[in-house]
Amino acid sequence: MQNFATHHTTPFKLLIVGGGTAGWLTALMLAWHFRQQPWVQIELVEAPDIATIGVGEGSTPALTRLFRQLEIAEADWMPACQATYKNGIQFSHWSTIPGYQHYFHPFPSSEDNAVLPEFFRQVRAAQQAQPSDAHPDSFFLQSQLAKAGKAPFCADHYIQLQYGYHFDAGLLGQCLKKIAIKRGIAYRPFKVTDVQCFSDGAIAQLHTAEGETLTADFYLDCTGFASKLMRQTLGSKFHSYQQMLPNNAAVTIATQAKSQPLSQTTATALRHGWSWQIPLQHRTGNGYVFSQDFISADIAETELRQHLGLSEQQGSSRLLKFESGRLQRHWQHNCVAVGLSQGFIEPLEATALYLVQQTVSHFLLYWQQSQYQCRGELAARSEYNLLINNYFDRIADYIVLHYKTNSRTDSAYWQHNRKLEFISPELRQLLQCWQSGGDLPALLARKRLEKYYHAVSWYCLLAGTGYLPERSQQQCRVEQQQLRLQRWQQLVTLCPDQLEYLHQLAPSDRLVTP
Repeated sequence: MQNFATHHTTPFKLLIVGGGTAGWLTALMLAWHFRQQPWVQIELVEAPDIATIGVGEGSTPALTRLFRQLEIAEADWMPACQATYKNGIQFSHWSTIPGYQHYFHPFPSSEDNAVLPEFFRQVRAAQQAQPSDAHPDSFFLQSQLAKAGKAPFCADHYIQLQYGYHFDAGLLGQCLKKIAIKRGIAYRPFKVTDVQCFSDGAIAQLHTAEGETLTADFYLDCTGFASKLMRQTLGSKFHSYQQMLPNNAAVTIATQAKSQPLSQTTATALRHGWSWQIPLQHRTGNGYVFSQDFISADIAETELRQHLGLSEQQGSSRLLKFESGRLQRHWQHNCVAVGLSQGFIEPLEATALYLVQQTVSHFLLYWQQSQYQCRGELAARSEYNLLINNYFDRIADYIVLHYKTNSRTDSAYWQHNRKLEFISPELRQLLQCWQSGGDLPALLARKRLEKYYHAVSWYCLLAGTGYLPERSQQQCRVEQQQLRLQRWQQLVTLCPDQLEYLHQLAPSDRLVTP
């Protein structure tokens, strides 16, 4: 493989294998990164008949920031993808403790900065069994905007709101494809059938069903669960999370769009798992994540239909099977895995595209350092693989915490998850700190865990589920809460209805007909 740093007169080709949202987002990130280096050629090969998985139709604010960086305006993709805004996640029935059956995990706004110290003080008091109001819904504006179905834009321009998106995953992949091709990404509509390697193990060339032979200097595996390059060809081992995240299936059913959709994802705990509800403009996406070790797919579908109020004849269902986990090595030789080809964590916190972003952005940093001899390539690979593994593992810790803090007793499933002993040392230490009334922010800073989730997120989860001592001592500061509520009500009226805002975002002829 030629050295990128020393061949500016010779084209250097990066070949992305596989499309979908992960593949085309990767292409756009690469194109932006190399926009001043015209000798870098970026190509994407994708079988035209490959369907998208269709799970993971929400994002974190990281995608919002990335689209701004890539200069992808909301008007250029949201109407075409039937997208809506996401102010946070509503968790329901994960806890049975009175007053804690529901809580909202917000994307904190500038308005919330003033009350964060008070929120931390109240939670700290609750940790130490002192009278307090530690419920996160008492402190954050976003929950009010979400319940009112508001877009995250305020007429008071001093109020800055973080937000994510909901979108049709299939349409988003198509939209990103159009944008990428328009920006000069070469598209090859071929199905890769065979991969050949050099004697040292690096990928040499790809063969397609159409009789084409494709070569590149570097390959990016975006082939989804198949992981055709990284797992099938290069043999990267899979590290399973099954012992701490036993869910391995999901049944999905789409329902009619609501006339006034909430600007939130809803994650509702059911008897043997949890159900998501994602409101789009043209439909509502629903799914039930469960473990086939506890119930069958038929029972899961029945339970989901009961939850949605649907008969057996209403709406078609789809069963998806998966195993949560990640590769042990994401970068080997001249190939890096991106998206589902590198791993999957159940979609409880909408982190799939966030992990794509981290994978690609950090790869570019480490890879170019190795090319310019800032460090050896073996050392760069090793450090990179450790870094990406930490992203996966720490996000998995946060997901596991949702199950460890549940207080449901209605099934063996929830009792099993609450009693899980197979958890990481980092999560065990965090739980010990919390339960002993220790200084959690100090621990998060010391262990550098805030790079994955901010202290606000950990506090919202732990306090929101009522995972606190002597809960009977909860005491709301009524006057402060009333003042906040009055302020929130004023701000809610200053934010537009999200559907009205979205319909004005682009001319009606740009909207996709369902």
